[in-house]
Amino acid sequence: SAKDTIAPSVPTGLTAEALFQKIILRWNANTETDFNKYKVQVSMNNFSTIKETFYTTSNYLVYSGQTNTQYYFRVSAIDTSGNESAYSAIVSAITAAVYDEDLESTILDGLTANLEELNNVILPGLQTGLQELQDLTNFIDGEAPSIPTGLGLTTELINGESVIKVSFNANVETDIIGYEIAYSEDQIKWKYVTTTDVSVYIPVIANTLYYVRIRAFDTEGFKSAWTPVSSITSAKDTVPPGIPTSLTVESLFQKIIVKWNPNTEPDLLKYSVQVSLDNFETVKDTIYTDSNYIVYGGTTNTTYYFRVSAIDLSENESGYSEVVSATTVAVYDEDLESAILDELNESLEELNNETLPS
Repeated sequence: SAKDTIAPSVPTGLTAEALFQKIILRWNANTETDFNKYKVQVSMNNFSTIKETFYTTSNYLVYSGQTNTQYYFRVSAIDTSGNESAYSAIVSAITAAVYDEDLESTILDGLTANLEELNNVILPGLQTGLQELQDLTNFIDGEAPSIPTGLGLTTELINGESVIKVSFNANVETDIIGYEIAYSEDQIKWKYVTTTDVSVYIPVIANTLYYVRIRAFDTEGFKSAWTPVSSITSAKDTVPPGIPTSLTVESLFQKIIVKWNPNTEPDLLKYSVQVSLDNFETVKDTIYTDSNYIVYGGTTNTTYYFRVSAIDLSENESGYSEVVSATTVAVYDEDLESAILDELNESLEELNNETLPS
């Protein structure tokens, strides 16, 4: 049937309950017949920036965070035609600074009483408290779960954002309470998603090779072995990087230092620096670099024009920056060159030791 253009209703009743190193989010379930999933966004600064995005088909999420830290949350709904609602009201909570067994038991007992309403599943993200759940179950078997089967990966764009859909078969053990999905770009540094669903969307960097594996865990805290690793290259996005800003030039003898502010997109690949002698009626040189500067070698007492664009992993290219120009100096000045090059070296150390790692 044809896709509609009507977005789902905005999720309502969003609440947050803080525990030790985790926050339980719940909201009223949408009732649209073509409802597909929810999008949950997390921020640490009231959405000046977004820390994480999760997709789920349930009307709850257990978010794992750091101790005594404030997190902000908002939720939207997405239907089978890809229409997305506006975001819910923002709620926030601060994870508890000290583990309080009575408080956690009270909240978790109340959560257990609503399990039928919450699709008869036990909330994910409680791996560190699994031992406490033993007295709520009567079907433990004393054995680790079997390795999940049927791991499959697909990739697509959702609202311009590249995602990987991870699907697998549900385990048949009666004491299974969730699955752990691990994904990595290098099979060394892994990121983790805990879920009760057997189909999960993970937001990723576009046009990047990812490795994925999963395992199951049960009420006793036992975990299966990992599945064999599968891999997929995420879908290319269609959103170009931002235009480079604050382009500056400094003239030396037979060379010009060109610098600009580094782009912050996680899928940034490189910059294209164009050089002209006639303010871009024609292009003399095009230089590609992954740094936010170049040292351009030219001839003495000559004016050069520069402009810069940014290119991402999906080969989307930004517009060009403003054009700047400089004239190489006619006489060599050792003190001037040393001062400028020393400053450039300090900037490079800051870039390598602070900016890039962050």
